[in-house]
Amino acid sequence: PALPSVYDYYPFGMLMPGRYTQDTAQHCALVTHTIMEPQWVNTAVGVGGATPLCVSCWVSILGGSVSAYSSGGATVTTPATSGAGAYYPFTTNSLTTQSLTLSVAGIKGSSYIAQIIQNQVVLASVSMGSSGTYSLKFTPSSISLPLSLSITSMTATSGSVSITSVTYWHWVNNVVTITELVCNQPNDKYRFSFDGQEKTNEWAGVGNHYTAQFWEYDARVARRGAHQ
Repeated sequence: PALPSVYDYYPFGMLMPGRYTQDTAQHCALVTHTIMEPQWVNTAVGVGGATPLCVSCWVSILGGSVSAYSSGGATVTTPATSGAGAYYPFTTNSLTTQSLTLSVAGIKGSSYIAQIIQNQVVLASVSMGSSGTYSLKFTPSSISLPLSLSITSMTATSGSVSITSVTYWHWVNNVVTITELVCNQPNDKYRFSFDGQEKTNEWAGVGNHYTAQFWEYDARVARRGAHQ
């Protein structure tokens, strides 16, 4: 019968160039594996959402206070002190650029500034003088340090700002299971080689790496991957 393959080796199993024949059949297998896939998502809280803004989560700054607004929003009320207001702490799981959007129903008295702060460093800021939508884009410096959304007055005039909702755009890692067809390289399709071991051409090229029951073998350096 015809030989499926013929090989000549160097002493430790590396193929000698031009001294072997090749099988012409293609061998493929379906492989299922799990990957972490990043996805750009948004989390919205406030009016009309499933989750209202947490009024008790706000922390006062220089006498500012926070009360519930409408059906899920929050109102930050400030005394006649510049810099008074409140901040809302939150966390992140990514160091990529993110975005936080405020929907403001109305502003009375003072004008305000919204800031994203981490470790006493301002990452983004926007001035707010009337109702509307305001966005803050920022890049966190750490995932272990909390961030905060700070809303403070810009003048020594009492006033209030009513927020209907906050939308937080950020990256999350989703666990995704995929199935793909893996085939051996078209230039070498016979599975076995030196000492009956199975070739793993995808690792280091044709005939340079073998796999056995209890170890991996690199023919280029004559060493096993598992040391015993």
